[in-house]
Amino acid sequence: MAAAILLRAWNLQDQSIWYDDYNCAGYLGCDRFRDYMVIIRHQNPEAVPLYYIFVYLWAQVFGASGMVARWFSVLLHGVAAWVLFRAGSRLAGRSAGLVASLWFACSPWQVWHGQSVRPYPLVALLSALLLWMMIHAVHTGSRRAGWAAVLTVLVLPWVHLTSLVVLPPLMLGLVWVLWRGGRIPVRDMLLIIPLAAAVWIPLVYWILHLPIVSAGAYSMYHPPDAVRSLFALLAPDAPQRMGEVVAGFPESWDPFLPVLVFLRDALEWILAAIGLIALTATGYRMFRMVNHFGEGNSAPAWSGLAFVWLIAVLPPVVLVLLSYAWRPCFMPRYLMASAPALYLLMAAGVAGVGRRFPAGGALLALVPLIVSVPALRGWYTDPSHRRGYYGTAMAQVARWAQPGDVILLNNDEQMGLFHFYRPAGLPGLLLSRDDTHTVERALAAVDRLAGYRRVWLVTYGRPESFDPQHNAERALTMRGYAGLANSYSGFYVNFYVLGAPPARPARPLDVRFGDRIRLLGYDLQVEVTPSGGVVRVPLYWQAEAPPTTDYTVFLHLRDPEGKTVAQLDGWPVGATPATSSWQPDEVIVDARVLLLPRELAPGAYNVYVGLYTWQDMARLPLTRGGEGNEFLLGQVTVP
Repeated sequence: MAAAILLRAWNLQDQSIWYDDYNCAGYLGCDRFRDYMVIIRHQNPEAVPLYYIFVYLWAQVFGASGMVARWFSVLLHGVAAWVLFRAGSRLAGRSAGLVASLWFACSPWQVWHGQSVRPYPLVALLSALLLWMMIHAVHTGSRRAGWAAVLTVLVLPWVHLTSLVVLPPLMLGLVWVLWRGGRIPVRDMLLIIPLAAAVWIPLVYWILHLPIVSAGAYSMYHPPDAVRSLFALLAPDAPQRMGEVVAGFPESWDPFLPVLVFLRDALEWILAAIGLIALTATGYRMFRMVNHFGEGNSAPAWSGLAFVWLIAVLPPVVLVLLSYAWRPCFMPRYLMASAPALYLLMAAGVAGVGRRFPAGGALLALVPLIVSVPALRGWYTDPSHRRGYYGTAMAQVARWAQPGDVILLNNDEQMGLFHFYRPAGLPGLLLSRDDTHTVERALAAVDRLAGYRRVWLVTYGRPESFDPQHNAERALTMRGYAGLANSYSGFYVNFYVLGAPPARPARPLDVRFGDRIRLLGYDLQVEVTPSGGVVRVPLYWQAEAPPTTDYTVFLHLRDPEGKTVAQLDGWPVGATPATSSWQPDEVIVDARVLLLPRELAPGAYNVYVGLYTWQDMARLPLTRGGEGNEFLLGQVTVP
């Protein structure tokens, strides 16, 4: 329990709220719960209310911030780890309980979901509680535990609809136990049936009123991935993180690189093979006990394992069949309701091995923990792996922005996140799909920004759905100077200063890079502001012959010691057009703007320009007008 809470709380403050989180956490400040649920239903039509009831009540007591909402998920997972320990101890002894709870606590997949503001942590807790109560009921005959299991089953689908995948194996296991036991509790069934109808009929009504959503709108996994992901729950993301470990090996390891790459690529399949062997072994053992029922083996000896086996195995099978027969609808998180059963089943097998071969059991228990280490290490130490960067991006915009700037949003999907992290005092405007349908419409939308001089464009989500031709970027480049371009996880932010550059260079040149590209001239215009200021640098290029490669232009601002204090690297004129499409004698106006750091000391700074190929970072040499592989444009003075 302590490990589960610690691993989920470790870098909790570094995780930004992201789109799915905002659908819940962004509206917790509503004064009335009814208003809150109306918004949730609108933002997430398939949402069922139970989790949102609990998190709303939590927010009323402890506060409505995103961090407070995440702590609710962290504590849910802490309790789930303890429940898994109790369930595993009841199923196959304390060692099985310890292994199951440790695997759950240390799983990178569970850590990721345990830091979210979504229903999945509550699904994991209730699924673990259901298993504990079912195992306790069939082992001891406790009616109280049996009714606790029944109530858990009734409420679980009201937390998340994916929990419905555990109902078929649960019902099958119940019928199996009753049939093998030779008795049917009629009185209990007469109570359960109307209770289930009262709870589930509204759920059916809720489901029937869901909008039909095309699976093609989402990035779904192919059906066979259900087989691998079932066991990758023990250590998901390990192959990707293993790839980073391989990339960091010294050159002396090069002879072993093919083997290491093979192990990286095969890791999920290795886990799947180990898991299938364990499932086969436990299934064989279970059916063998069924065949010997009545020969000294009591029902509890196998019925608890039967429930766990069914809940761990059948949901992925159901999802695979639905994926093949209906549509590709599998995603690993859909197995959240059956994941606790998998941990218990594998832990029971490890405990069985450990009773005969203690060293072998300990080794098997450590395997998922060991392969989780690279993923957890990346999660805690590598900023690129963190959840959502919208807050980080908006903080950076706030640091650089000045009064009169405007933030331009490329789609309405990010409106909630924008309002959550919106920099104080900066207006936000939305570009519609109609605005970016063509370059001409995008130019008209940019022209409507006449009251603003500096623009921060936030391109969020899937550009192919909102602006596949990147017309917003093209229009802003055509109407001004392109500057900072920062890429984050799932989106990027570009900075522009509006105002057309002069048609002719203020400072003519005759400089050539390589044997095809000329720099005809430039200009340097400095504006210093309290937030740091900018240097506008229009560059005028010309191809003497059609270039055969797409080059990246670099623009560096360096202090007297040669240290780069500001830079802008990117394709000329925002890749419109790329250098390989330049025609001889055509003049390309490449309008760039350097953002000056707020803390930049007064003094003289040199501005350098050059070109390189990004694949190998090889620079084009100067063949006329200078020496080396970069050209000194001049100096700017920061007062």
